[in-house]
Amino acid sequence: MRGFFQLLAASDVHGNRERMDRIIKYLNEESVDAGVFLGDVTEYKSFYEADKAFYPASLKAAKKPFLTTIGNHDTGNNDEIGSSFSNTKELYEAWIAPSIKFAGPGTTHNGEDCYYYTDFPKQGVRIIVLNQYDHNDRKADATHYLHRRNHEMYSQRQIDFYINALETLPEGYGVITCLHNSPGTMIPFNMGYSSEHTYGFMLPSYISESIIPFITDGFINGTKAGKNFEIPTLGSRGQLTADFDFTRRGVGEFICYLGGHYHNSMLSRVKDYPNQLMYNVDSAGCDATTLQYSHFQRDESEEHMDSFAHITIDRARKMVSIKKIGTTLDEYGAVRLETKFLYQRCR
Repeated sequence: MRGFFQLLAASDVHGNRERMDRIIKYLNEESVDAGVFLGDVTEYKSFYEADKAFYPASLKAAKKPFLTTIGNHDTGNNDEIGSSFSNTKELYEAWIAPSIKFAGPGTTHNGEDCYYYTDFPKQGVRIIVLNQYDHNDRKADATHYLHRRNHEMYSQRQIDFYINALETLPEGYGVITCLHNSPGTMIPFNMGYSSEHTYGFMLPSYISESIIPFITDGFINGTKAGKNFEIPTLGSRGQLTADFDFTRRGVGEFICYLGGHYHNSMLSRVKDYPNQLMYNVDSAGCDATTLQYSHFQRDESEEHMDSFAHITIDRARKMVSIKKIGTTLDEYGAVRLETKFLYQRCR
């Protein structure tokens, strides 16, 4: 029965091997079908070699599918320290190649890009993993081209991949789209659970408009469209095209976006597309100075304090339940244990 799908969601471990191992331990021992890591395995360039070793070593213990998303720190593109990777291939070989084998038997991947999808036929769910730091010119440096490491960029190849992943969705499946950062400008949703700092946060992007939500909207409503999106910094080469026709398959079931990046547990919706919700999971482990508005306790000496999420998707009722594992206090001392929302009633 395609009733429930249980997912472990974690992000921003920032080199903390102990917490990463406990994430995998939870995956193996608790009632979850799969896990997803939403980016930022590492912290800074000086730790890359060690982090590239520990991450796949941790994943080897996984007994269930575990998907990996590229984060802005993982690209190595930093104005101060420079890039650790000279091209897309090196970025792929550092993070995706060692981890794609753990994504599960239902994974479709071309063996060279940092984006893919995994199907879960029993539950009727497709998880699409995107790479928000992907250059339009595959021959150019993919991580240190013209852009800051936390700015959104897609290749036309990846845009076409996302459209195809939605067009080829098996009948009766629902979709979860994973990316490290938000897909556009976001506004708060369910403020009784989310931080006030959810309000109005915006994805730094070199694309003129939110291309991923535009495509997702077409999928949800079963429409046809063709639109160009400008990338002003690239001049005449700066254009992406979203050309799709979802009329043949009809309306689609979009569950939500999942991400990390903000070091906070946040629920929000895309500003111009209120039927598209996103949950950003808290930082699973990082230095106290990097915590920002995290739900982590202020005392980072408490290594036993985890912070990730157990997400239950009830597809029959169109309901998502998010339960925090580990830290449950927000920056104001309020307890945030669990929240639920109906993903088909947010229009």
